[in-house]
Amino acid sequence: MQQVLQDHAKKIAATYPTDVVNDWLSAADNLRQPYWDWAAKAVPPDEVIALTKVTITIPDGTKKEVDNPLYHYKFNPIDPSFPEPYSEWPTTLRQPKYDPDDIKDATDDVQRVKEYAPNYCFAETLRSSLSLH
Repeated sequence: MQQVLQDHAKKIAATYPTDVVNDWLSAADNLRQPYWDWAAKAVPPDEVIALTKVTITIPDGTKKEVDNPLYHYKFNPIDPSFPEPYSEWPTTLRQPKYDPDDIKDATDDVQRVKEYAPNYCFAETLRSSLSLH
């Protein structure tokens, strides 16, 4: 997957003007799939769970706002093997709340985890390690 991501990035980088193309190709070579250490920070960064749009630099050097590919993945088409209710969801969702009339992310719930997750993770790790002795 990492290699496919880099291959796509290199193809895009090659479309930039000659005076900056090497910078973009270098950036593509160093691109890594985003990740976070859930044990250190249980809630993913806003770039993953809250920002529906991000700003990118396009080949002509201007900035453009686009849908954030880390926020949602749009199924095109929806895989026919998905069981209900997933077969009705056009995108990935974060902690979805299922209401047939209003299927949506529960990112507010995820954001609230920021308040207690660090202490909970520490307490659970401590409890688990103490029970081993």
